[in-house]
Amino acid sequence: MSKIILFPLSVLVCLITHIRQILYSVKFLKKLHSNIPVISVGNIQMGGTGKTPFVVALCENLIDKNINPVIITRGYKRNTKDQIVFKNISEYNVQDVGDEPYLQKLKLPNVRIIIDHNKRRAVEKANTLDNVDCIILDDGFQSIYLRKQIEIVLISNWYKEKTLKVFPLGNLRESLSGLKRADYIYTTKGKNNYKLFNRYKCKELKIEYKIITPNGNRLDSNNILQKKDYSKIYALCGIANPEHFFEILHNVDLRCDKYIKLPNHFNSNDYLNTLEDSDSILYITTYKDYFKLDLKKSPILILDMYVNINDENLINNILGIIQNGK
Repeated sequence: MSKIILFPLSVLVCLITHIRQILYSVKFLKKLHSNIPVISVGNIQMGGTGKTPFVVALCENLIDKNINPVIITRGYKRNTKDQIVFKNISEYNVQDVGDEPYLQKLKLPNVRIIIDHNKRRAVEKANTLDNVDCIILDDGFQSIYLRKQIEIVLISNWYKEKTLKVFPLGNLRESLSGLKRADYIYTTKGKNNYKLFNRYKCKELKIEYKIITPNGNRLDSNNILQKKDYSKIYALCGIANPEHFFEILHNVDLRCDKYIKLPNHFNSNDYLNTLEDSDSILYITTYKDYFKLDLKKSPILILDMYVNINDENLINNILGIIQNGK
């Protein structure tokens, strides 16, 4: 019965997105042109594809080539509303800018991040900044009102294939046919082989997970389990697909006594008083969730995700676009 009710809504979403794309393609609606090349990193699924670590890895690759990127992101569920040009991590806390921009700044201290829910306004701001070679547009695939030089789409192979339907029937933001707009399609999490994607050129990215201390030291899961300083290990996360986080912990042979799910981009003030805080309890969490945990006694470790962009064609394409634009 629920499918019968949701099907017309799913068709309506498809129709609206399709009409919108047509209006821009025939130039009935005008796109914003940027003087600085725009590289979009987005997805067709709703969350959980690894955009944040991919953006970090892409910027690191460009910096190694002496390219200065600026990141544009919305700062989802931040406490502020005005546009922020995030230059130094000491300027704002995680509640001011959002957990994803804060993590990006921690890992990319010399990269400026423009935080604005209005991407058009953010692109205009980026064009006024000095010493910027390209814009990395975080979550920009559906922002078809912006002219982009490269469209990158990330796909999580962790979800079941039956979820590959347009919202609200599934977790797709638009029809799979929208992937025709993508220049590069990369698969990230999971090993499912979707037959629906066989018509598109998808390249698998190498993903590595590491358990680290807050100061960045890597730990072995066996050493964690052998410690006698605490009696319990709790896994905690507030991400789009927490089951994947728990599955990765299992894959690295880390067994936990409790698995705690919090809402994606949760507000720490609403949940911290519900958590047990004891020096006998060790928490394992994600990097972006770590920033919001203000536990006084419990030690915290981080499961961090690293992306290896092993695609010279992508990097060379970006370098060529930047060079031609100068």
